[in-house]
Amino acid sequence: MAPFIATQNPLRGLTLTNFTSLVVVFSENVQRIDASDLLVSGIPATKVTGSGSNYVFSFPQPPYGEVEIAWANGHGITTMWRDPA
Repeated sequence: MAPFIATQNPLRGLTLTNFTSLVVVFSENVQRIDASDLLVSGIPATKVTGSGSNYVFSFPQPPYGEVEIAWANGHGITTMWRDPA
């Protein structure tokens, strides 16, 4: 099964006055994470930190109103390979 977002902070549906970062916790360890993989109202994030399954994406404050969060087409995020031995 492909990794999925297990949780995020802030949670979906909140009204925020300051939104410049998003914490994403994947269902398992992932690799090949780039800041530009995350789109905030169509604009790529500018920074990502973290490892394993926990990442923090940073981006400029989006315009007032509803914000759409999506993954870029062809993002390349994959499950971290494990040695079966």
